[in-house]
Amino acid sequence: MPSGGDAKSDLLWLVVILIALGFVWVAAGGPSRANFNSPFLAPPHISGVPLGGGRGGNNSGPVMGGESDGAELSATFSRWRDQLSLNTGNAQDEYRPGYEHISIYSSADMPISLAGWRLANSRGYFASLPYTTKIFWGGGANLATEPIILNPGDEAIITTGKVPDRNPFPINASFRVNKCSGYLGELERYRDFFAPSLNSHCPAPETELDLYALDEDCADFIEGLGSCTTPEEKRIDDEIYFDGVLGVKRACRALVTDFFHHNACVLRHQNDPDFFEDEWRVYLNQRSELWDDRRETITLYDEFGKIVDQISYD
Repeated sequence: MPSGGDAKSDLLWLVVILIALGFVWVAAGGPSRANFNSPFLAPPHISGVPLGGGRGGNNSGPVMGGESDGAELSATFSRWRDQLSLNTGNAQDEYRPGYEHISIYSSADMPISLAGWRLANSRGYFASLPYTTKIFWGGGANLATEPIILNPGDEAIITTGKVPDRNPFPINASFRVNKCSGYLGELERYRDFFAPSLNSHCPAPETELDLYALDEDCADFIEGLGSCTTPEEKRIDDEIYFDGVLGVKRACRALVTDFFHHNACVLRHQNDPDFFEDEWRVYLNQRSELWDDRRETITLYDEFGKIVDQISYD
């Protein structure tokens, strides 16, 4: 059994060791390295290494702080760092999460899956890129089971929030844009909520039906429809206006209503070789803005936590 003197001596040595360890911890960075808003003790970010390759922001190229060899670089940067690039979009000017967006552009020579990739801001907050539904169906379940896969020349527009729920159905998933997506962007209740606007590359209405099989008035009405238009009936003073036109016959209105809308377009064209566009619409479903208007650095990480691209603005 140790004597009282030995116990005091052991306790004194333990205190000395703990004090020494404390000095070592402080010298290594101490509490300044802790980031309590991040899943990491400190974000996997390399100070003083702004990356080039982005199509927006400060893209002055790699600037290394101090000496570094190739082994360190390969352990830090993703294999895709020269093939995918960030664009700041409207991040510096927009504070509303439903409109705030950046984008990722692929200049690679092969498809790249973004499964498990993440974005981070200067405050160390991380947002994972979600899975998507390859084909969006209005009113459908739209299970998000597909990763974002960027083909050469593709761009993913990453919106911080989501599209507000509106009639006739909610935009309840991220999706790949196709030749029918313009019908979503032209819906009256959604028109102002896609930022940037969705394309209007829908098939021309006059090519969708055999106009020679219709009566002349209905054929003329269809020829006058705008691309991606879903006509709606409005009653004004007991008169029915259809897409703003008075006197369209009931049979013609029924035909057009059944034929010219998003889901009907998808049913007709989903197997076309040119059905998909080179764009994805991705929603992070955040409730507040991610990107500050000043002194912001946006970093894209691959599934291994390696830096793909990084852009900054003042």
